Amino acid sequence: MHHEAERQRLNDELDTALNSVRFLGALVTEGKADRSDLDQAVAQVKKLEAQLEPYRPLLSLRQLAQQDEKATLQSLQLLIINLVDYFENTEPISIANIQEIALLVLAEGGWLTLDDVALCFRNAKTARGGAFYNRLDGSVIMQWLQNYMEEKRKIWSLKRDDQVYCHKSDAGYGREYTRPVSTQKLGELIQTKEEVNAAREKISKEKK
Repeated sequence: MHHEAERQRLNDELDTALNSVRFLGALVTEGKADRSDLDQAVAQVKKLEAQLEPYRPLLSLRQLAQQDEKATLQSLQLLIINLVDYFENTEPISIANIQEIALLVLAEGGWLTLDDVALCFRNAKTARGGAFYNRLDGSVIMQWLQNYMEEKRKIWSLKRDDQVYCHKSDAGYGREYTRPVSTQKLGELIQTKEEVNAAREKISKEKK
């Protein structure tokens, strides 16, 4: 309830701020207001939009593709290239194959978000996405994605059946799939090897 009330409050403030920008913009054009007043109003709009960001649902890959399929596929390709580059000791994957994998990800996992795909690949880098035998190709990547989707479906099922599912022994694994995430730039979804290795060391210590 509080969450919805806060979202509504921010939306109302944003509407007011946008009206101020329109009003001041007209006055500035007519020479009846200072540019600095308009700049302050625009800054307020940006501030409110940033505060509203966590309350906005992430768009699925399918929804993103409906808006701009080319940009969506390019984003997926960048995530795949980052994944391939991490496993540098494997056979290289051609650009054509990367493009085909991106199309498969969109077709098979259209209900996922870009954040989901990034998390799936991060799990793969830290040996949590599934088996890996020093061979990386489309079938391996798609198997990792299938494992991720199956795990997410299980979590959703558990949440419907039992709101205290997070107390199960594997809760730490499940929570990572369902934690709230904000919309991020694609670059923020791509991890460096140093970050992945740090995560891998942490997981290794937790297992001990």
